[in-house]
Amino acid sequence: MFPKIPLVKTAIQGLNNATATVSTRQAVKDENNITRTKLVEAGSIRCRISYSSVPVIADSDTVDALTVQVKMNYAPADMTILPGSYVHVKWDDGKEEDFQNSSYPAVYTHHAELSLERVNKKP
Repeated sequence: MFPKIPLVKTAIQGLNNATATVSTRQAVKDENNITRTKLVEAGSIRCRISYSSVPVIADSDTVDALTVQVKMNYAPADMTILPGSYVHVKWDDGKEEDFQNSSYPAVYTHHAELSLERVNKKP
């Protein structure tokens, strides 16, 4: 669709509005030689988070649920994100949010995208 030129890559990366810190669960042995899974940080990358909502079709007596699809776009050369990763996003304006269960990334010529699931934090 777009030619493979640096100008296109620069334009796409100019849309990035957040920094994502990616973590994965890995098996780690402790001092007693017991293997446990631990959240290990894989690195940070610049990204763009986009939201799209799917309106509810049927009404109910309870609060209507609104399905929100969250996608993360990033440069695939910067990092390989494994499915099931935990992603902490910090926007340029200071807002922060956590996501889990990242999907398998769809890799294109100039960018990659994956779906994310919000972490429900309870007060």
